[in-house]
Formats: sequence, C-alpha cells, structure tokens
Amino acid sequence: MLRKRKGRIRKAGTIQTYWNTLTLVRQLETKQFEIAPQVQIEMCGARQHLVNEFGLSTEKEAKPIMRAEDEFELLKTLWESSEVELQHERLRVQLALMIQLASITGNRPGALRRMQYKDLKIALLPDPAGGPRPRLVMDFTFRHTKRYLGVKDP
Repeated sequence: MLRKRKGRIRKAGTIQTYWNTLTLVRQLETKQFEIAPQVQIEMCGARQHLVNEFGLSTEKEAKPIMRAEDEFELLKTLWESSEVELQHERLRVQLALMIQLASITGNRPGALRRMQYKDLKIALLPDPAGGPRPRLVMDFTFRHTKRYLGVKDP
C-alpha cells in the first residue's frame, strides 16, 4: 500500500492513523477490544521501520492558536449580536462556556461535548484578601480525552 501511495504519504502520523483505523475495524468485526502486548510492541517496531524505509517526516507542524483577543470578539458577538439566534437562551450560556473551556484547557470538542453535570464540582473559598464575598471555584473532570496515542506532548 505504501509503495503505491508513496507520492501522497509524507508524515509518520499517517501510519499511526492507519493502525488506529485497523484496530477499530478489528474491534467492530471481532468484538475483541484487547490487543496482546507482544503484538503492540511488534507493531510499534513495524511502524517505525516503515517510517525509516519510506523516509516519512516525524516533524510536528505548528498548529494555529486562537488568541485571547479573538476569543473575546467571538464571545462578544455571541452575546451582543441579534443575528445569533438560538432555540433556547440556555444554549448561549453553554456555548460560551464551551468556548472558554476549549481555550483554557485545550481539550478537543468531543471531550467537551461529552461532559456531564457530574463532571463539574463547585466550591466556595474564602476571599484571600479578607473580603466579605467568597470566591467561586469550578473544577472540571474530562473523562473522554484522546488517550490512545500514548504520552501527550507538553
């Protein structure tokens, strides 16, 4: 397959994507969700061999980021524009929260969409400056993050 497609495959990540797809198809067809540790080790070596044999790039591309100013303009439009119509105003609040969580945590949209109320903990802490109002602290637990690629980049 690589010999036929060599002109189009340039990144080592494509090999990993093929492996991920193959394991998902295997799970669907065989209902077996575990892969033997020895097979995993051998496949890691095989993927590395393919990367070396075909000279595939392992460099990471810089991903574009959303600046805080861009996020501010997006939220401002969400709250102020009469053109943004939603079926229920609660959706506006949820969307604003999702935008802020995505920018602060860097989680993928799927992990944010699958959050439930049980993943949210709220606490009131005393004001460190000694003021009369307590500080609201929210703790989010993300349960559906992308884990199959191994160690995450810093």
